[in-house]
Amino acid sequence: MILTVKKSKSASLILGAGISHPRIPAGYTIIDQFAKAHTDLLQKYGLEILESSSNANSRTFVDHFSALFKSTPEIQNAFLEWLSVGTTDLQINMSGVPSDIHASFVIAWLNGLFKHLVTTNWDFLLEFQLEKLYEPDHLPDGSFPHPYDDPVSYTFSNGKQCWIHPASLYSLNAVDQDDFLWEARWTIMTSESDLENLYHWTKPIWKIHGSPFFLACPQCGGFSRWKHVNKLKIGDPCPDHPEQHLVPEINIWDKRLDKPSRPVWKRLKERLKRSDLVVVCGLSGTGSDSYIREAVEDHSNAWVVDPKIGVWNSQKITYIPYGAKELSDALIGILPSGNA
Repeated sequence: MILTVKKSKSASLILGAGISHPRIPAGYTIIDQFAKAHTDLLQKYGLEILESSSNANSRTFVDHFSALFKSTPEIQNAFLEWLSVGTTDLQINMSGVPSDIHASFVIAWLNGLFKHLVTTNWDFLLEFQLEKLYEPDHLPDGSFPHPYDDPVSYTFSNGKQCWIHPASLYSLNAVDQDDFLWEARWTIMTSESDLENLYHWTKPIWKIHGSPFFLACPQCGGFSRWKHVNKLKIGDPCPDHPEQHLVPEINIWDKRLDKPSRPVWKRLKERLKRSDLVVVCGLSGTGSDSYIREAVEDHSNAWVVDPKIGVWNSQKITYIPYGAKELSDALIGILPSGNA
């Protein structure tokens, strides 16, 4: 498969919860853990917690929780705070920690092995690795880079050092008629309003299920922030439109993205169709993710990397029975190790 990736001109990489497991609980388990930690809150709104068996195994329970989440600001705030603010292992991992697996996927994308990077994950493990590349200690002399001159380095835990050309990280954009500014090329596509910031020079991460780190303003659309930097919560006035109140921008599993966020999915699906290769890792393709599986299986050159084939149709995809670690190791082996 790695030779196929190297030969590709427009590959897409789709990453699911499996790449962040066990750092982040996968699937309905995360709802189960929240429910057991907030029994009184959920019972206040009439949702009984299942004690004798896992709440994650009850589709009815998850459906009821999803309905409550959409309509109850107190539960919205509690769930997002539980996921993203604090010092528990879950909260730390959600915000992002060093990870060779996530770094290899990001750097492979930056170096052009993949043209499109897509994730269904709420966590910021991918974004954390990307932000680190903009820090001075990744540069040869510890200074701010001069784009197109100073390559950016990254060293994996196995000792391999790879390089990223700064043109993959920065773009020179006009500030006004006489002034230009080097800006980061990467951005996040989650909501319809984000599409307005999709330019030919941007490198979007298609974060199609949103994140607990995002809040949205009905007037200005996507308003993203790190919760531990900006102490904003659901119901607060939008900083740009005080008459509007912020709402969560996260998709719970009873939603199919192709319905509530149709413009985002439509734009991404067009890109997937134009890709000459689609690689999927860590995505089960079940339940509300079935629309992604259907799009992948319709592609003429789709590869699925996962320890278990699950519901994937082996007649429509090329199945590789490995996990995220094996795919990551293979990609690290072909990343450029010379000065970019």
